[in-house]
Amino acid sequence: MSALEGPPQVRSNGGEPVLAATITAAVTSLIALAVAFGLDLTDAQQASILGVVAVAGPVIAGIYGRSRVTPSESVLAVRSSDGDVLAGPAATVTTGDPVQVSPAPQAFPLEDPPRHLAD
Repeated sequence: MSALEGPPQVRSNGGEPVLAATITAAVTSLIALAVAFGLDLTDAQQASILGVVAVAGPVIAGIYGRSRVTPSESVLAVRSSDGDVLAGPAATVTTGDPVQVSPAPQAFPLEDPPRHLAD
């Protein structure tokens, strides 16, 4: 199995603001719900909570977004829209040159597991 099986997965970095807005909207509605059920929060307290969420929401969304991407300088090969496999920035050949991708070798043959797994 090759590391480049199927079409490339393209992720837009436009999703994080939506996640941050969703977090802010959820907290806003939870505050309104809590106040409606009798939680005694002043306007200043509500504004303070929303201020913290307005800062924390994008930070959380940014951390989540960064965990879901691969830095381009680490990419060995990419699949073009024509289906060709081309060298990426981390390859030892010129970026964009056609390359062949081989399956990664196994760390050990399945018939000969490490001693700690051989029981």
